[in-house]
Amino acid sequence: LKVLFIDDDEDDFLIVEDLLSEKKLQRFELIWESDGIKAQKLLASNEYDAILLDYRLGALSGFDIIKKFNPLNLSGPVILLTGQEDDELDKVATKAGFADYLVKSDLKADLLERSLRYNIEQFKNLKEIRELNKNLEKKVKDRTQELNDAVKKLKENNKNLRQEIKRRKE
Repeated sequence: LKVLFIDDDEDDFLIVEDLLSEKKLQRFELIWESDGIKAQKLLASNEYDAILLDYRLGALSGFDIIKKFNPLNLSGPVILLTGQEDDELDKVATKAGFADYLVKSDLKADLLERSLRYNIEQFKNLKEIRELNKNLEKKVKDRTQELNDAVKKLKENNKNLRQEIKRRKE
């Protein structure tokens, strides 16, 4: 699975890379980008199964980057990594569309692998549900049009029958 890691600290990249390499059950290809502007171009490519995004990226924040994208339109879930544990930030991250919120100091191989695996699966399921809903909405729209056409035809037939009845009575 391709994971885009956006963080301006190479030490954090090396730590995450080591943590992911500890897990033999799931293979991850970690692509690191330290520059927020370049990271936005990579995000736009939609080539990643998941995105790990640091809260602080020099002049930018993870929120600045994610504001330019609808997280649901990306190719995978966006997981916020931060150096600080903050309940309010956690709530704001959820509202902004982040799939998960992980504190770097608490990061362990099992936690990181599970977060990636669960969120990737959940994201795929949500995408499938969105596609099914889209198809269902189209079917409902098409069926509604068919019903409207049938009602129009029935009204026209009723009008013709009334005229025929009237003509026969005369």
